[in-house]
Amino acid sequence: DEREFECSLLLTADVPDVDDAIFRACNSNSLVYDGRLVIDASFNTSDASVYAAGPLTKFSKRYRGSMNLEHYDKRDVGVKVAHSLLPLLDPLSSGPQGAADQLPSFSQPRGEGGVLPGGLRYIHVQRPAKPVPYDQLVNSPKFGRELIKVNASGDYCCFRLDAYDTIEAITYLGTAPLEVPNVQQLIGLPQMYLNRLVPRFDEGLIDDLPQFVRENWAMALFHDRFGDFRQALKAELLEEEAFGAIAADLEAKVDDEEELPSKAELRAAVQASSRQLVEKRLVEYMQTNQNQLFMYLVPSAAVMRQMEDKDLINGHSRFAPKGASGS
Repeated sequence: DEREFECSLLLTADVPDVDDAIFRACNSNSLVYDGRLVIDASFNTSDASVYAAGPLTKFSKRYRGSMNLEHYDKRDVGVKVAHSLLPLLDPLSSGPQGAADQLPSFSQPRGEGGVLPGGLRYIHVQRPAKPVPYDQLVNSPKFGRELIKVNASGDYCCFRLDAYDTIEAITYLGTAPLEVPNVQQLIGLPQMYLNRLVPRFDEGLIDDLPQFVRENWAMALFHDRFGDFRQALKAELLEEEAFGAIAADLEAKVDDEEELPSKAELRAAVQASSRQLVEKRLVEYMQTNQNQLFMYLVPSAAVMRQMEDKDLINGHSRFAPKGASGS
């Protein structure tokens, strides 16, 4: 029987699945299909002339422990596909790095969101991971804590941290727009990068999480060279014998699923020379990019040069009139 209902909004939902036309195309061309289109580490299907990627695909079962591509960032996947296709289009190119049958690594945060009824904007950005029920997530030994704030406008924001105070995910629901590329830059950073986020939150000094990371102190985190700076600094630190030994020990414990040292133990193990190197390279990074990061007070900043010219740093003015003494 047909029935009519008065309504202002109709929502329909279903489990995402492969389009019938695409499935028939794969099946009629004898492409291996096992719930999803099966690909190898180079994104090649069972037909050497056909490459594929995206939610339609999955890696072959011989790559144990691999996640479906739907759990990774689309742009990150696209870059790896381009690297695999480049040798076909340009024989002189070097092609992808690593072993020929080694799965590509994906590290970029994955985001999703949209505009909900009532003008609410929903955004969720997290590290690549298989989705798990919330109760399992919070009971995992890798789970740290959640920092949740609802600002004066009713906008909800949650920063999820792992057991080592690293930003794992950010969820936002509110009416104000949020800078998604900037949010993605924060995923994977230790909370101390965010101007002592956790201590400030616990002291009640943060009323609005999105506004907090919009302040001037955070601009260096969103600079397009900050990721390269972190990678270069990491490589330089690993060349130090003591720091390299700490990193190797941690990696071995992770591989063997052993208990990891506490944050306090890790801080105590890092030598003063490593800390000094980080401080030195950070100042150099600020100086090199001073044209965009002018809000930071470093030796090369214009205001510092003015202070040095007037000798204000030493407590008196170099240009004081004759007979006048500095205070």
